[in-house]
Amino acid sequence: MTHSIRTMARGCVAAFALSAVFAATQAHAQVCATPGSAGDATISGIVNTYWTPANGTFNAGSTTIALSGQRGAAATLAPGDLVLVIQMQCANINTANSLLYGDGAAGEPASGYSDPAGSCLAGRYQFVRAGAGTTSASLNLTGSPLTATYVQANATNTNGRRTFQVIRVPQYANATLGGAVTASEWNGNSGGVVAIDAAFTLNLNGQSINVDGLGFRGAGGRARSVDDAVERFRWDTDDRHAVKGEGIAGTPRFVSLKRDPNSGATAGITDLGAAWGGYPTGTASTGDFARGAPGNAGGGGAYWDGASDNGGGGGGGNGGAGGRGGAGWRSAGYAGILADYSNLTDKKWGFGGTAFASAAPARLVMGGGGGAGDNNANSTPEESSGASGGGIVMARAVTVTGTGTITARGARAADNSLNDAGGGGGAGGSVLVVATTWTAALTVNVAGGRGGDAWVPGGSAHGGGGGGGGGVAITTAAATVTATGGAQGLTNTAQGQPGGATHGATAGAGGVAQVVAPGTDTPGTDVGRTCKADVVITKTNTPGVNGNVDQAADTVTSGASVPYSIVATNNGPKPANNTVITDPAPTNLNCPTATCTATGGAVCPAATGAALVTALQGAGATVPTMPSGSTITITLNCTVP
Repeated sequence: MTHSIRTMARGCVAAFALSAVFAATQAHAQVCATPGSAGDATISGIVNTYWTPANGTFNAGSTTIALSGQRGAAATLAPGDLVLVIQMQCANINTANSLLYGDGAAGEPASGYSDPAGSCLAGRYQFVRAGAGTTSASLNLTGSPLTATYVQANATNTNGRRTFQVIRVPQYANATLGGAVTASEWNGNSGGVVAIDAAFTLNLNGQSINVDGLGFRGAGGRARSVDDAVERFRWDTDDRHAVKGEGIAGTPRFVSLKRDPNSGATAGITDLGAAWGGYPTGTASTGDFARGAPGNAGGGGAYWDGASDNGGGGGGGNGGAGGRGGAGWRSAGYAGILADYSNLTDKKWGFGGTAFASAAPARLVMGGGGGAGDNNANSTPEESSGASGGGIVMARAVTVTGTGTITARGARAADNSLNDAGGGGGAGGSVLVVATTWTAALTVNVAGGRGGDAWVPGGSAHGGGGGGGGGVAITTAAATVTATGGAQGLTNTAQGQPGGATHGATAGAGGVAQVVAPGTDTPGTDVGRTCKADVVITKTNTPGVNGNVDQAADTVTSGASVPYSIVATNNGPKPANNTVITDPAPTNLNCPTATCTATGGAVCPAATGAALVTALQGAGATVPTMPSGSTITITLNCTVP
């Protein structure tokens, strides 16, 4: 990047502060990648490239991560690239088959999680600079190491899946949206995230950034009906009860591809295989079924017996908790049952995923997937599936301008047209927009998805899905934000049930909308917004009593030797290491030698004397070290023609 230049007196001086500058005085110092290196760009589609790390624990100070599974924009990972490392899944759950399930707290809801001590944390991230030797198969972090622990691991008997991903972030000087920008969908390993870095201006240009339904996946529906007349919060065999959604605490074997936030249409189901490790039970990793809600994922509906079944799936959570599913079908009817169904013996609804209470500029998660509704083969499994949550958008620039929309809505669950339950809606995702100057008219939508309906035109009540919780929107100036929870699914009222058409299902809770100061929000390597230095150049002649302050009356004598001073000052805020100074000499001006002095920690160019003059008048003299507030003074003695 070229910094501001001020010239005085005679001649022309330019300073170019190479953007690959960094302060390497501490092991974990804030460093820079190559801000602005992608130039000015009009962007649309998928702009990021995603990799899956090798399994392992990468502690603070780690400098190498093996990579595979490249997806997204076509690009190679290379030294100097800005890279986002983000932990997607890492949360502990209490595996008790009771109301303690999830966070270990007594009483309803049976949901939640706890952060692992001294290990990875879901939603934690940092930017790093790709070091020398980096390729698309290996990220080298020498000079920009990890500052916290990141873990990639399969599920175990006691822990769900731990995943993080590595994302290449193009470093624009100025970026203009030329169409909708989006991400590759989350596939259990990577995707679901848009990260934009502009060293100067991000122009929304009337366009959108859209990650609706690209987050954690909803539960895949199953058609199962084995009597189990007891409250179940987890079950580890694919023979009864519905599947839990995907979220920060793990991934179940059966996941839905329902990502659409607008319609109740069905979508496909993916079976990850019999060997897949899902949610832990304490003795196995197959606890994917029944009512408990692991982390921010919705719980599955339950099957009681042939006279009581089809509990609705719970909604996913993020900024707000997901809603619980509907009470299901009951041949005995609902005489004497309270409107909140608290005195119902055969409780079958899936609980909603918990709210992610740690949401902050430095910690963001995708919306949790909705749990599936119980299905005993009156309809297709797809009609009982849960829906996906919204993805993550991070955008940083000095200035955000224009009018535009960022959407990270949770998906709507499919509606069930027959006498089976509906699944839970996906939670809204997370949006972070950071700018020093804000002139944009930005609209952000992180609403939760609607739960699925259950046999609305039918003759008996079944369990609709819970609504997805609202997401998280954090901006550094006011935006128009929608973070409402998704509505619950409905059923018919033919049985006159006390809860009416909602039948005990609840909407998702509202999410989070915050305005924060821009500050130095970036964990790890600085992004383009905070990675600039302002190098100011002055050039003066010193012919007399005025010293190096030029005056209108200053004169020089032909044939005389006159000292000229080139003063380069770094006004910060970042170092300007490897700044290159050039000073082409006017015709017939003879400058045989030069000297250099430095203050404030700056280091003079390696060339001295005549060699320094040659460098200035040619390719330039490189200043290897130039901290903020430092000055370089180069003095040349020149013969005036």
